[in-house]
Amino acid sequence: MADKKKNLIWIVLLSLIGLLAILSLLLKLFGGTALKTAIQTAGSAVLKVPVTVQSVSLAPWQGKLEMTALQISNPEGYEHPHLLSMGYGHIRLNTASLFSDTVQIEQIHLQKVEVVIEQKGLTNNLQQILKNLPKPESKPEEKPAGKNLLIKDLLLEEVSVKVKLLPVPGKADTITLKLAPIRMTDVGKDGKVNVGELTAKVLTAIAAGIAQQGKDLLPADLLNPLNDALKETGRQVLEAGQTILKEGKELGKGVGEAVQGLFKKKEE
Repeated sequence: MADKKKNLIWIVLLSLIGLLAILSLLLKLFGGTALKTAIQTAGSAVLKVPVTVQSVSLAPWQGKLEMTALQISNPEGYEHPHLLSMGYGHIRLNTASLFSDTVQIEQIHLQKVEVVIEQKGLTNNLQQILKNLPKPESKPEEKPAGKNLLIKDLLLEEVSVKVKLLPVPGKADTITLKLAPIRMTDVGKDGKVNVGELTAKVLTAIAAGIAQQGKDLLPADLLNPLNDALKETGRQVLEAGQTILKEGKELGKGVGEAVQGLFKKKEE
């Protein structure tokens, strides 16, 4: 009888080891692809322009995710193909939380971000995309459901901005800005945030940084509409030296739907 119990225990242990090995392999093979799809789908839905990512790699048991070459396209009619290009994104997360309703992220570190702002008549590309963002007071039933995110720390560094102005004789037509690091903390703590809304928050934070640091450099015909667009989003414009803290409503399409079979929640 004792031998049968021992054999049963070994069978259970071996089954669990085999299951973990298969799950690890599936996460390595398909986890990055699914997360890449989630980022592209959610970002494009919220910004109303194509959002692409070159690669997303997930190391599930180390709690690390790396992303390269994220790009936000321009609306139609602009010379430059992209509004924003990001070189690298490093993410530390609680892997076990991928199976829960809320994915817990320790840190998101985004580096080498390049923004190109172009004026066209009385508007510009950044202003147009900001106007595409859903308002925070949108009715919940109008927002697609998605997996929630809780981000303890989000840091943007090495953000460079080129502002291409309307040509004026005798004046430079390009202004270059180097933004100070932008940090957000406890994103999602006081409200629901998913991948689409996170994309909107990052872009809004960069736009607010441009408005703040460019207030003595950028012409009024660009700066005033940019500030107006920021106010219309319902998100506060940064003051000097301020970080963005604890802001969030659920928008866009979240991780859960894109990572279907791997990270699917149990039906209630």
